Amino acid sequence: MIPTKNGEALISYYLGLFSIFPFFRLFMGAVAIVKGRAGLKRVASEPGLPGKTHAYVGLGCGTVGFLFNLAIVLFILFLWFGRH
Repeated sequence: MIPTKNGEALISYYLGLFSIFPFFRLFMGAVAIVKGRAGLKRVASEPGLPGKTHAYVGLGCGTVGFLFNLAIVLFILFLWFGRH
């Protein structure tokens, strides 16, 4: 089931999944985290609303994608500034 009535959860799900892939991962991961939290808050305020699983998946994948890419960026910056 696709939670069409909970857009935050759906956006979080897709951005979280795409944050694992190489392009724009850091940005997508951050947005997936924000949207996932918003989707979970909306599900909590409206008990019958679908999208809880999508919000959790988006939140989890977004967090993993964001942290992984942040580590890569910090590593590259460390290598870059460590040479000087």
